[in-house]
Amino acid sequence: GAGKSTLAKILAGIQEPDAGTMTIGDAVYAPRDRAEAKARGVNMVPQQLSLVGELSLLDNFLLVSPRRVLRRRAAHELLSHTLERAEVDVDLTVPTRNLTQAHRQLGEIVVALAEGATTLILDEPTASLGPREVGGLFDHLRSLCEGGTAIVLIT
Repeated sequence: GAGKSTLAKILAGIQEPDAGTMTIGDAVYAPRDRAEAKARGVNMVPQQLSLVGELSLLDNFLLVSPRRVLRRRAAHELLSHTLERAEVDVDLTVPTRNLTQAHRQLGEIVVALAEGATTLILDEPTASLGPREVGGLFDHLRSLCEGGTAIVLIT
């Protein structure tokens, strides 16, 4: 209806706008693709989570970031630091299918942050969460905002 998901896709470099311009700060922002958006610090966590269930969060991160982190140990350190920053307690080594829905959602966010996101676009992040999980998610998001991460919530 209102174009919220379309705007999110444009911000994330997944879709091109029909017209107009965007700016972040004083700079024109017009990513040609998702890689360019990520390079500018903008990343999107879609409503349908993209983690591979058979893989751990660590392996999922290595899957999407092969050029940035080549060694498993460096990736583990980066993800561990990001988990601490986001105040999230998730085991990096268990298959993500064994995590709760809330932890999978937080795992997606942590992977995006570890990829360098300073702006997170979250498309319907509460759609599959219960009331208690929603409260926990928002606590984590508040903490990230206080740390300087910009968050765009689509609900």
